[in-house]
Amino acid sequence: FHTLLKRANALGADFLATGHYARVVHENNEYKLMRAVDATRDQSYFLYGMSQKELSQIMFPLGDLTKVEVREIGRKAGIATSDKPDSQEICFVPKDYSDFVEKRIQGDTIKGNLIDESGKVLGSHEGIHKFTVGQRKGIQIPTTLPMYVNHIDKETGNVTVGSKEALKKSEFDVRELRWVNNPIQVGDKVLTQIRSRFYPSEAEVIEIGDTIRMKFNTPQESISPGQAAVFYKGNQVVGGGWISKVIA
Repeated sequence: FHTLLKRANALGADFLATGHYARVVHENNEYKLMRAVDATRDQSYFLYGMSQKELSQIMFPLGDLTKVEVREIGRKAGIATSDKPDSQEICFVPKDYSDFVEKRIQGDTIKGNLIDESGKVLGSHEGIHKFTVGQRKGIQIPTTLPMYVNHIDKETGNVTVGSKEALKKSEFDVRELRWVNNPIQVGDKVLTQIRSRFYPSEAEVIEIGDTIRMKFNTPQESISPGQAAVFYKGNQVVGGGWISKVIA
């Protein structure tokens, strides 16, 4: 947004409008980033890093509309893509995620073993970029029970697999924090969303330093380093950062 706004200002524009499903509300001399009216399309999770200055020049015209209403507007305007099916994946990754990553790291893959929760080696793998926490498919080890990836160690290359129950964790650290409004404090309880398609759940601020430590009231599945953790008070985005470590 910083780069887009810089370009927009250079062109003489006062505002930048995008198609994100989110809302900006201006009240009490501050800008608030809010969830979209259409909760099934809400994209505020991706926008937690926006500053007050950026929000002052941003418009989200779709934020007060449902997708059905947007499509109808498109049909009436004769827009050819008004009935185009929704995209489900990342638009610039045409086929396989792991192939996309592998080409860009130019063979610098981190290989290792597939291990169980006790450390027993169950097999080997060709690179940690082929796995994500919570993954079930593609784990090539003989077993009669469903197995899920519950930890990836980039130092050793070991990928730990186990039961679905083992995916549930509560405490985690968040780095590179950004605040839309006032930062949260130790003891605060906020709704915390850890993936774009996950429902938020209440978590408490345990420690604050260079990172912030959070603890979910109810253990959550698939807390994953590298994903964003975004904090909400009701429908308002407070801020967020990148999950750096899962504690327990």
